[in-house]
Parts: sequence; structure tokens; C-alpha cells
Amino acid sequence: MEDKSMNKNKDIQIPEDFLLDINGKLWLPGNVFFADAWRLAKKLRADFKNYPHIYCLARGGYSFGSVVGNCFERNDIPSLMVKSYAGEESGELTINSEIPLELLQSGGKDMLILDDLFDTGKTVRRLKEILPNAIFAAVYAKPQGEVVADFFLRRVPDIWIVFPWEGDMRDFVSAS
Repeated sequence: MEDKSMNKNKDIQIPEDFLLDINGKLWLPGNVFFADAWRLAKKLRADFKNYPHIYCLARGGYSFGSVVGNCFERNDIPSLMVKSYAGEESGELTINSEIPLELLQSGGKDMLILDDLFDTGKTVRRLKEILPNAIFAAVYAKPQGEVVADFFLRRVPDIWIVFPWEGDMRDFVSAS
């Protein structure tokens, strides 16, 4: 998938439609996320619309899952509760959802797993151990997450990204 052009700012490649605050965090405007999510969903639709098992990773994958559900004309996209962060710190990976036995037995055959961002790649690596046949797609990927992605739309720098559902743009204005 293609990357949009990037601009240099403080020796970090900053996507021109993201906002960098004085604390070094990237703020992703909602309209940018949803436009990117729709673009990736349309690219995935031809190959995966009829996959019987499409899941989003909670919580970040909820919004992308909603977009994919609309694009694929489906209302049955459940979530997998997977946690590998405590605040902004990467920690131990825990899977808090029961994965259906048929998916475990098939290794995730005909399964598409959606997320907003592949960051360190740790979550996907662990899930690929359990579901080696599953396909993983995210709207964004950082360099370490890119290597485990089957599909992603845009490469982003390896700094903290504040997604629209994580913060209030008023927080960005006060931090800048």
C-alpha cells in the first residue's frame, strides 16, 4: 500500500496531516483517520468481504472495525480483547477473549483481524503464534509493526500517536 508524502520536522518524518505537539506526541485528526480507514477498507473489500471471520482488536480496532463493517455491508464484526499497554508503556500481552475453538483448530483460516495501529508488532506476533493462518490489517504501522503486517495503509513514525478517541483536541491546543 502507498504512503502519503511526509515532511521533515525535528528530524522525524511527520505526516503532513497529523499534528505534533510540544511534548512530541502526534495527534491524529478524526477526519484523517476515517478517510484513511475507508481507503484501506475499500482495498481489502475485494479479497476479504466474504471471509466468515472478521474481528477487530479492542480497543483501537473498534473504529476501523466499524468502517470495515460499513464498507463490507456487515454488522457482525466482533472484537478480541487483547491488551499489551498500560497507559503509554508496552507491557505483558494478555488475551481476555475466548477465541472460538474452530478458529484455534484451523489456525485462523479465513480470519481477518483489524486494528488501528501496528506499533511494536508484539501483539500481532503473539496472535500469529496462536492463529498463523489469520490475515492482519491495520490503518497505520510503525517500523517495527510493519514487519508483521499483512496489510497496512500508511507508515507512521515511531512516536506516540493520540487517536481521536483517546484525547480531546482541546488537549492538543493546550499542549502546543
